[in-house]
Amino acid sequence: MGRPNELSNSKMSRRAFLRFCAAMGMGAVASACGPSSSQPPTPTEVILAPGPTRTVEQVSLTYWQCMTEMEEIESKILDLFVKRYPYVDLTSAFVARDQYISKIDGALASGNGPDMWNLKPYQCYNYILKGQLLDLGEYLERDLQMTLAVRGFYVSALSGFDFRETYYGLPRDLSTVVAFFNRDLFSQAGIDPPPLDGDWTWDDLLEMAKAITADADGDGKVDVWGCASFRNTWWLDPVIAGDGGQAFDGEFRRDLVGMTANYDDPVVCETLRFFVDLVQTHKVAMPLDEPDEAVDPFMAGRAAMTWGLNAKMLQYKEAPFDWDVTALPKGNVDQFTYGYGNGVVVSGGFKDPDLAWDLALWMMEPGLGKAYLEAINAIPLEKTYAESEAFLQRFPEKNLPALLTSAEIARNTFTVGFEEWKEAEQAEFDKALRGELSLDEACTTINDAINSALERIRKEAGL
Repeated sequence: MGRPNELSNSKMSRRAFLRFCAAMGMGAVASACGPSSSQPPTPTEVILAPGPTRTVEQVSLTYWQCMTEMEEIESKILDLFVKRYPYVDLTSAFVARDQYISKIDGALASGNGPDMWNLKPYQCYNYILKGQLLDLGEYLERDLQMTLAVRGFYVSALSGFDFRETYYGLPRDLSTVVAFFNRDLFSQAGIDPPPLDGDWTWDDLLEMAKAITADADGDGKVDVWGCASFRNTWWLDPVIAGDGGQAFDGEFRRDLVGMTANYDDPVVCETLRFFVDLVQTHKVAMPLDEPDEAVDPFMAGRAAMTWGLNAKMLQYKEAPFDWDVTALPKGNVDQFTYGYGNGVVVSGGFKDPDLAWDLALWMMEPGLGKAYLEAINAIPLEKTYAESEAFLQRFPEKNLPALLTSAEIARNTFTVGFEEWKEAEQAEFDKALRGELSLDEACTTINDAINSALERIRKEAGL
């Protein structure tokens, strides 16, 4: 039997939930055939629904969020929660991103930390290891079964919130990496653009990039590149898996136990080689050192294709040319992309975990969170809403179904110390992209750099 694929969907120890997800397949769980509304309920409809009755004293709950630009939207969602749960004394704080984690750490250390706070999955693990987060596995089993069966749910959004056979966070949305392309540049080159249904390969992309790359004014310098470089190492592991490779030896675990880097494996190296060759051999991808860092080469019309999270659509809607979006190309074996969900976690010491879970579900509800989802152009978690006109008409002229395709194939390799070992990998991969190292040399130095980082991370975390 082969080693488990670290990019398969996360598994819960809760047997019923595991059996249900396994039966329905990886990625997105299909909606049931029964009737359901294509529109999410409005906040008013939710508020008018019967609220819980409890003969308890006032309960205090504090919530922290790092998206300060979302304060007005988020505050309205929280205010509606208090109206329906009048016994809750809810206070919120919106802390700048560059101070957020340090302030949470300081508050927890002093015994005055928040009861709930917003986190990305890879930010959770240190809190889990310190016993500071509530295990949400039983809540997920109890309350998401109906959502899975009736409305459908992108299970990939849970990836990363799993740790040692249970879950510690509830996602509110999903973000994935997609491919953007400039329709005007494809038209000028006289070739068809990437297919909107995502049925294309990396070799297809290479041929398109070759046809578009051009020195338009004949000065010996490329004016239009076929694509931007695929540089971000956070996004590489799903593509490696799509080619049949694995980034790690040993069973993939978020806590790194028993894992070593596998980036010098021939299959992995060939994936990395493809992206280096786009720059160094085929010369169809914009070199790292050429663009002005303040200028997006795609937005400037200098790269016909680029990559990014779906939130980039908010920036590109101002582009002075016709563009669209599709899923990342297929690999040699399968088709994957990088993705994750922003979520909320609950303090392990909060005295009313049922109430915290109610708020977490409240914040996930698309009828209440519509403005939140639109503000960051996030993918809704519930399939019935994601497939509705309410979502798909957000960008009426664009291929938003590509986001739903990407949601089904989204994966990540988040672990304890993820940012640290990815930084070590990025430094070595950049050398290959710049031609400072051969690809074979880079595969070795990448592997060594990651293993050194993993050793440091395990030692510091006591793993």
